[in-house]
Amino acid sequence: MLRGLDTSWRGRLAYAVLLGTGLCIALIFTAIAPVLSTIARHFGGAARGHVVAQLMMTLPSIGVIIGGPVAGVLVQRFGAKRVLYASLAAYAATGSAGLYLDALYALLATRFLLGIAGVAVATSATTLFADLLDERRRVRAIGYSSAVGSAGSVVSILVAGSLAQALGWQGPFALYAIMLFVLALAIYSLHPVRPFVDSSSRPPAPAPAVPLRMLWALYVLIATVAIVVFMTGIQVSFLLGANGVDNPRAQSWIIAAASLGSMAGATSYGLIQQRIGHSRCFVLSLSLMAAGNLVLGTQESMELLALGCLLNGWGGGMTLPFFSSRVIEQTSADQRGRALGLMYTMVFVGEFANPVVVTPLTLRFGIKTAFLVVGLLTAGGAVYALTRGRSKTPVLPESQ
Repeated sequence: MLRGLDTSWRGRLAYAVLLGTGLCIALIFTAIAPVLSTIARHFGGAARGHVVAQLMMTLPSIGVIIGGPVAGVLVQRFGAKRVLYASLAAYAATGSAGLYLDALYALLATRFLLGIAGVAVATSATTLFADLLDERRRVRAIGYSSAVGSAGSVVSILVAGSLAQALGWQGPFALYAIMLFVLALAIYSLHPVRPFVDSSSRPPAPAPAVPLRMLWALYVLIATVAIVVFMTGIQVSFLLGANGVDNPRAQSWIIAAASLGSMAGATSYGLIQQRIGHSRCFVLSLSLMAAGNLVLGTQESMELLALGCLLNGWGGGMTLPFFSSRVIEQTSADQRGRALGLMYTMVFVGEFANPVVVTPLTLRFGIKTAFLVVGLLTAGGAVYALTRGRSKTPVLPESQ
């Protein structure tokens, strides 16, 4: 039996498998992004087809929001490994349903279930990182997993486009079946692994059983920060249109800079955290997102707009490792699954809240002003977090 993810070849394989699960949530949306207009035409075109295409993207998000707490309960009841195996199988089955389903309502139902399966994969994998790795390696692993999702989102869009060109609108659904291969590797490599035990030091006292409702402020913060993180994914296309950048190819490379920034932020988080601590990393992530939104709200050249996306993406890429660490450190082992599932739910609540918050600002003051307001508020949040972090009662407990 292996204790934790050690440096044996099997331990390394298990580590790689868990990192690979970071692709699951991103792939939900990117795999079919290039064929949304084709799906709309296939299901009737006009208003009906447009609604169907939008539901293809929206229903999985609803599944993530609802499925987060459900996944957490399942992890607590059946264990993270069993939930990971089951959710990978469900992900492959529901995701690839477009290959053989043409019935509209059945296909929409599988998209909703795909969101639930995706958040269950993410919740169980993050729980396993907490169970199987020491604190230093865990922080890095969560960052690397997030970076895999960012990199995979770019690659999967390109692959999905090729599959659609060769096989039609159903072709990209084949991408989800890759999780069957991940499932096989997970069963093989993770089955003999047992929770990490640090024999070099005295085991730390277990975290106090704090009711999850006591973490409400942290969850509100997660949703609030997610509003800023999704500025590039949801609002930048409208900003570029207002700046006269209507060419889809030009828009795509500018927006892709956010994914590159997210990869850099997630990958570098563990290294930066070791030097300055979690709380200062949070201040840095807010500062980068504030700078990015201020650049986007004040500049018009394509190069500077890409820089704004890069900065917002970099700061956003640091947020998931930060919040995952906060949740893990502030909950006991038996609460961890539920707490992490709710974390993913709040991230997507923030995504849904973004247009609710930003659209009124845009309608009243214009899209550039909306970015400026978000940037200034985020900068204010960074200053507040910095000053509270220096006080005797920091907003969030520090860990080095």
